Amino acid sequence: MICHNCKSEIADDAKFCPKCGAPIGGITTNKVLGMKWYKFIIYVQLVFAFFMQLLSAYLVLSGNSYFEGNRNITQEIYAIVPSLRYVDIFFGIAGIAMAIFSVYVRQKLVNFKLNAANFYLFFLISSLFITIIYNGLVTIVSGTIAFDSIFFVSSLETILLIYFNNIYFKKRKHLFIN
Repeated sequence: MICHNCKSEIADDAKFCPKCGAPIGGITTNKVLGMKWYKFIIYVQLVFAFFMQLLSAYLVLSGNSYFEGNRNITQEIYAIVPSLRYVDIFFGIAGIAMAIFSVYVRQKLVNFKLNAANFYLFFLISSLFITIIYNGLVTIVSGTIAFDSIFFVSSLETILLIYFNNIYFKKRKHLFIN
């Protein structure tokens, strides 16, 4: 079957077009919901998250976490605070897990799977909590406060993403029925 709004091919039993959100058949609605943010999430944000999580994990697990200018001081830091190495290993493993989870979430969203939006929101919440736990552990083991302005700005950004994406996907819940 073909969508009357965007001319995309859609499943015969579809109630809404997965590309543009237009109702199909006898279903009526006041307006067609935009899908540009959805496309940004699946084509940019989750792909970028995958690579950034892997890069972060690689840097931490390969001992390239701490620098003074261009000089890598990671081993010196670990000599002063040995337990920080284990915190970084936890963070590296969490980064690999989040990279894998980002692929899983992306596939659920791309295929309009039931509860895909909940998985995406859980991905954002998990990312926030891992960051909070990591900074908390660094603060505890090093005795230095790891909660800086960058942490607070990125946490606020993630909280806003969770809030607005929750609204966005609630309005499009009818699309995720597979």
